[in-house]
Amino acid sequence: MQVQHHYAHILACMYEHNIDKKVLGVAWDGSGYGDDGTIWGGEFFVCDRREYERVAYFEPFLLLGSEASIKDIKRIALSLILDCPRDEIYDDFLSNFHSSELHVLKQVHAKALNSPKCSSVGRLFDAVAALCGICNDVSYDGESGLILESFYDETIKDTYDFYLDENIIRYKHTIKDMIKDKNPSMIASKFINSLVSIILTVSNKHKIKTIVSGGVFQNKTLLRKLIENKKDIVFQNKFPINDSSIALGQLTYYLSKIKDY
Repeated sequence: MQVQHHYAHILACMYEHNIDKKVLGVAWDGSGYGDDGTIWGGEFFVCDRREYERVAYFEPFLLLGSEASIKDIKRIALSLILDCPRDEIYDDFLSNFHSSELHVLKQVHAKALNSPKCSSVGRLFDAVAALCGICNDVSYDGESGLILESFYDETIKDTYDFYLDENIIRYKHTIKDMIKDKNPSMIASKFINSLVSIILTVSNKHKIKTIVSGGVFQNKTLLRKLIENKKDIVFQNKFPINDSSIALGQLTYYLSKIKDY
């Protein structure tokens, strides 16, 4: 049996909490293959233990050079900028690239060469950290999230204008706002607040129990702010919330399926 990666995240949490009814599953991580051939990681599912429907996801962007973007994270920020209308406000960030490198990456973006589409929130953390100027490359997956989290300011309550457009979460228009804000604490705080806000928006739309899982929720600040705003949120306590529980989710799916025969 094959079990989609992000669905397995939610199934593992359902197993831990003995849930066997439809839920809204929020699966955010670094990256994993989706069933449409793109890279997922910012997904909302309405699902039970037997099937799922992808009901919302972050607007995709290109991973320039594929896996090269995962370490050289300024490429992800560049990809988002290249998706936006040309504006001089981006020039300071573009100066992080040598002119020849920038030329090549623009060509790679224009032709989508070796650059899969991606909807990952983990990779968005990478992009925002690069836009803040606090790191342009990382040595391990999730490092940018930990650094960004350290800049969170509890006194900042504002958000960026992330909004739900049918089933797509739109956010690219806020890249200009992030660059205008300049201050890393302002950007980090508004970004994390925005992620909490979009979960609340989708949850309020579906009005069923909400489960969150995936490596992004190892970010303590994100999870804490979510709990503060939604007391009944469900997440893993006994089993890891990251990929270490994928096998448990796969097994949960298998056990549910064999009951049907």
